[in-house]
Amino acid sequence: MNLNKVILIGRIASDILMNESKNGIQFARFNLAITRDNFSNDKNEVTDFISIVAFRNNATFLSKFFNKGDLISVVGSLQSSQYTSKNGDIVSSVNVIIDQIKSLESRAITQARAEKNNMENNNKNIETKSKEEIINNEENNPWELEF
Repeated sequence: MNLNKVILIGRIASDILMNESKNGIQFARFNLAITRDNFSNDKNEVTDFISIVAFRNNATFLSKFFNKGDLISVVGSLQSSQYTSKNGDIVSSVNVIIDQIKSLESRAITQARAEKNNMENNNKNIETKSKEEIINNEENNPWELEF
């Protein structure tokens, strides 16, 4: 008998990226930050970033209700894969394919973090657009002043 079961608790460490397979199946990818004891160094804990993949309803659920920074638990299984890169190198990866997701924080904390992240992202977009508008605006080009 074989057993392939993973249970992890950690924080979503990256944006949740939604995608669709060639077969039309929706999936989501993100990294989960988890800590573990480190006995070989002066640090007490080390953070590992685990690649997580969710399919179908789990992917939709994740993208709607979770954000970077949220504390969650996931239950799933390990899946390893290999592919050949454009350079001809063989690349191996291990992902956790999740079956269950659960928030470990109150809804108020999760919503407050989501609102903060949205505001920060909007501010970044505004700053970037403003800089681009200034650079690309001919009226503000000091080299083309008319006297």
